[in-house]
Amino acid sequence: MGGRRAWSRVLKLIILLTGVLGFERGGGVRGAASWVVKPPPGTAINSGSSLANNLVGLWHFNQSAFPTNIVNGALSGAYQGTPPLLPTQDGIGVTSDVDANYLQVSDPANTLNFTTGPYSIEVDFYYGTPAPGMVLLGRDYFNIDGYNIQTANDGDGRRIVAELNHNGTCDALQTVPALNFGAVNRVLVVYTGTTATIYINGVAQPLDYGATGAYSPPVLGLHDLFVGRDASFSGTAFKNPITRVVMWNRALSTSEALQVNSSDPYSYMAPPTVTQPAISNASAGSVTATSAIVSWTTNVPADSQVQYGPTTGYGSLTPIDGTLVTSHSVLMTGLTPGTLYHFQTVSNDSTGAMTASVDGTFATAPAPTVTSVTPAPGATGISQLTTVTATFNGAMNGSSINASTVLLQAGATPVAATVAYNSGTRTATLTPNGPL
Repeated sequence: MGGRRAWSRVLKLIILLTGVLGFERGGGVRGAASWVVKPPPGTAINSGSSLANNLVGLWHFNQSAFPTNIVNGALSGAYQGTPPLLPTQDGIGVTSDVDANYLQVSDPANTLNFTTGPYSIEVDFYYGTPAPGMVLLGRDYFNIDGYNIQTANDGDGRRIVAELNHNGTCDALQTVPALNFGAVNRVLVVYTGTTATIYINGVAQPLDYGATGAYSPPVLGLHDLFVGRDASFSGTAFKNPITRVVMWNRALSTSEALQVNSSDPYSYMAPPTVTQPAISNASAGSVTATSAIVSWTTNVPADSQVQYGPTTGYGSLTPIDGTLVTSHSVLMTGLTPGTLYHFQTVSNDSTGAMTASVDGTFATAPAPTVTSVTPAPGATGISQLTTVTATFNGAMNGSSINASTVLLQAGATPVAATVAYNSGTRTATLTPNGPL
């Protein structure tokens, strides 16, 4: 009779696609040249630079796992909680991801209080996640004493606000929208003792609030200096890596402001004695539905790491490959099919100098689907010795298609079978080990 009869059991074909995806796409967006490299740890101050004059606070956040005020170690402060130290295009940045994680600097001598003016404060950060109304740094109690620098609480977060508090009143200077998302921003507040200018990325910004021309110095702040959140209010964590804080107890000249805020930001440090690292040709390739390979080149031997995620805030980091090479390649796995990813390559040379690429993107392939199954669902009168096939709409990773990923079940009971994959027809064939 040929062994033909209708299946007497309901059989279910299960295909586990996780880990067997094999679609491949071309390269992703290439990154441009590297940012100006932050000097490596241990670099001396350049006494010949006018920007070295009256420096009272300088944090680069790359000296060690602990904060270091390069010009006044006694005012280095301490990390509260465990703020993440994250790589950025401007080197390592300290991140107040929650209110409990921040830098706190105790300053009993009020060296950093700036209550008599003039002063200048530079704070730089990578702006991956919009943070309207969040605080970059300050030592204030709102409307009472001290000062702070924050983003405007306007629902957008592209304006900067500098606040000077006077025992019940507050001079708040607010710029027009000027911050850039997905990029490093440099913010400088220069206060002469009566007037204030806010620079963002080398441009003196027009003010759309507080543009009255003259401001009194803030009342002496009673709080420590907080970096990454407000000194007195919760819910103000900035949530983005702050890469540099610089403080002078004088007003910078216009040319100095433009230099430190844009054209030559680290000129107050001694020139490097070795070639600084730089990244070129950063790109993503061999992109499948769940993986991608990111490659780049450095001009000097350096290690390899990639941060990536669905936004310019990234959120994921590959492990550091500590091998010092000039040609870099990092495999990322466990990606989500059909998703646009942002990525940034990061390398540190043997001196500890860091460089990173600009933001790049790639899109993973969509998850493959099964286009046909034989026998068809609901079929009857099928031979007990029949094979079961499933055809896919794209190429699959044949080595991952096996009896663990293509299953036949009778109710909850697995049917013993062998599985083979034909890459030419993109078909998986399941052959039961005995009659069904």
